[in-house]
Amino acid sequence: MSENPQLYSEDVVATIQQDAYTINYIASVVGVSALAIAAPIARELNKTEVGDYWLGNLFAPIKDLVVNYQIVGLDPNGLPMYGPITNDYIAADYDYVMANDISNLGISGDWNRINNVVLNDIGPGKSQIGTAITLLNDYVNNPQYTSDPLAADAIECACAKPRCEHHGTRAPISHAGCRSGFLPVLGH
Repeated sequence: MSENPQLYSEDVVATIQQDAYTINYIASVVGVSALAIAAPIARELNKTEVGDYWLGNLFAPIKDLVVNYQIVGLDPNGLPMYGPITNDYIAADYDYVMANDISNLGISGDWNRINNVVLNDIGPGKSQIGTAITLLNDYVNNPQYTSDPLAADAIECACAKPRCEHHGTRAPISHAGCRSGFLPVLGH
């Protein structure tokens, strides 16, 4: 899709200003400019507001189902029954997508998004779930951040030991059984 350059709306500017402290803090910790964080978020917010995603909005009900629910069984007629999505489900999907090099690009990309929750963009900044997991895993495993300035150690593993024997030094987000308050917040 080609760009439709637009001035940022007042709502977009206000949202970025509201989050300026957090944006500046994260930028200083990871060593990038605040603009490198704020600009792509503002762009996505603005594109949503000016209607550049109209086709995607037609499929919003399907996407909402994919990113919020998982099949938990079949009813007596063989139709799927859905329940709330779980972190274990997201973690298993992430591991599957990574192991099989599945992409959301090209003609098959839309189908892959329907079948793999981690290939979907969520939230006002259109953050892809799988990319967020990869970035968090990179962060928690980077020796530069052993002091954990972004508090990623708040991630809990099902075994209740963030530095357990299953995970090496820190619990990776993708480990089936790990819990993170971060992913559910992204989706809502």
